[in-house]
Amino acid sequence: GAAQEEGWRESGRRCHKSDNPRMCAFGCQVAALGAGSSVRLSDVAILYGGQAGLGRPAVLLQDGGEESASYIRRSALVRNMDGGITVKGTSGVGISGNVLYKSL
Repeated sequence: GAAQEEGWRESGRRCHKSDNPRMCAFGCQVAALGAGSSVRLSDVAILYGGQAGLGRPAVLLQDGGEESASYIRRSALVRNMDGGITVKGTSGVGISGNVLYKSL
């Protein structure tokens, strides 16, 4: 919320690549890697996630095979590095009602 955003400004730490690329290159990543793995996100916000230059987006679903139980619903992914959501080698992922904004 507003208090959390204010805390970022007060500490002098900013996480937008245009503000300070060295500081902002590495954020969180939610990953499901390999058969039987899954990600179930609903009504969440991920801000400043991903890892710049390493092909690591904020949310990665990789090599999960067919009929994945994963979904990403009604969530917001804002200002993430290397993209917001990447799906590779996985099918049946439900992705709906999300907002991706200024992901680089």
